[in-house]
Amino acid sequence: MAVFLAHAQILTHCGSLPFERLGSRAVDFFLLLSGYLLVSHYCTHRSTAPWQKPGTWVRFWVQRYLRIAPIYYVMVTLAVLLTPLFIWGRTYLAGIWPMAITDAARYQAASLGTYLSHLSFYFAFQPVHQVSTVIPSWTVALEIQFYLVFPFVMLLFERLGPALAGGMIIGVGWLLLYNKQLYPDLDFMIILLKSLHIFVIGIWCALGNENRQQRRFVLASALVLLLSVPFEGMAVAAERLICVLLFFYLVDQGGLPMPAHGTKWVERVRSFLGSRFSGHLGENSYGVYLIHMILLLPLASLLAHSNTYLNFDGRIRFFLCVLIVIFPVYAIAGLLQRTVELPCIRFGRMLAGRSPSS
Repeated sequence: MAVFLAHAQILTHCGSLPFERLGSRAVDFFLLLSGYLLVSHYCTHRSTAPWQKPGTWVRFWVQRYLRIAPIYYVMVTLAVLLTPLFIWGRTYLAGIWPMAITDAARYQAASLGTYLSHLSFYFAFQPVHQVSTVIPSWTVALEIQFYLVFPFVMLLFERLGPALAGGMIIGVGWLLLYNKQLYPDLDFMIILLKSLHIFVIGIWCALGNENRQQRRFVLASALVLLLSVPFEGMAVAAERLICVLLFFYLVDQGGLPMPAHGTKWVERVRSFLGSRFSGHLGENSYGVYLIHMILLLPLASLLAHSNTYLNFDGRIRFFLCVLIVIFPVYAIAGLLQRTVELPCIRFGRMLAGRSPSS
């Protein structure tokens, strides 16, 4: 949702709202959640599916593939078929608001080779193709890379311990990232290297809950973000620290200190996130993330043909565009979740030997 609103803000040229920055932090929150959930799941099934068994790796990769691939294939096919529409829309908007321009590489998926690289997921290892569609495929590339290295990460955590393993992974990642001239062949991994420390913090959060060591890992996470200031800037590091602290408190099981009034606020947020409404948003979040630009870009371009629309305040343009697009986006995402995503997830669970409804 936050990324959807961020893109809507850009395409309606509304500079007075915070969603553009919020979209970046929403991606960080997703990375934290990915690391946290993967490790929490492993801690639950550690006795029956240890990482020392190669079969665990295969089942993990198959389940992850069945989780992200089916809807992605549908969306990337639409992105290819409708490429001329997206080129027209973004070019028209750029003529009015130059800030809306997108590099021509965004539309390379119209070629058969690039399309096949997306179907095979080989695009995750080709930097130019990681941003070659109108849908935000770069984050899917990031997921693929993280899922591939995750078993190795967990083995390292078990061998060296969370603190040493996490610190080593972050340090090596930063070394490779900020000495790119020494490792030019690793350009395809830049998106993963930029995000490794966020993934590791999510892993620390899960292990902190498991071992009742949340305070220790909160301090370690804060230190990591402090060390990232020279690379990413104070503003980004501060925003990420707020995001990380919020995440730690939301999943905390009593290991972190908190004043009474703070506890009430956290419980209210937890109650909202546990509501049926939030559950619906979460279930459809992946579909919404992939679908929204396919509908949002053409609509924003059509609306921009109206002088009346252009003369509106940016906030009115933003809310008008969002109001029109949000309902069909969620309707389509819900349909795909029921007919494509859920059956494939159940099949993956069946392959893993677990109940499809678990």
